[in-house]
Amino acid sequence: MNGGKSWAMRRKCVLLALKYPGIQILLLRRTLPELRENHLIPLMAELGATTKNGIAKYDRETNAFNFPTGARLKLGYCDNDADTIQYQGQSYDCVCFE
Repeated sequence: MNGGKSWAMRRKCVLLALKYPGIQILLLRRTLPELRENHLIPLMAELGATTKNGIAKYDRETNAFNFPTGARLKLGYCDNDADTIQYQGQSYDCVCFE
């Protein structure tokens, strides 16, 4: 089981995605390995992302979970100033730093 802070952040993001149709959420960790272990792998299981009747579908190309509500939860990393460039020009309703 992962830490409580990571679990709580995932729950908050998922609840926002289910409550607010079309919301765009960005969930950030410092490094890609941390992101994968603390959020991607658990979210895949929790949301049933690889099953037909899952809560959300995972798109590997965009590294995002797409919900039937039109909401999107994108996963990203930001270890240094150079990493911020990949998010330039993108619009999010909610950005979560974990």
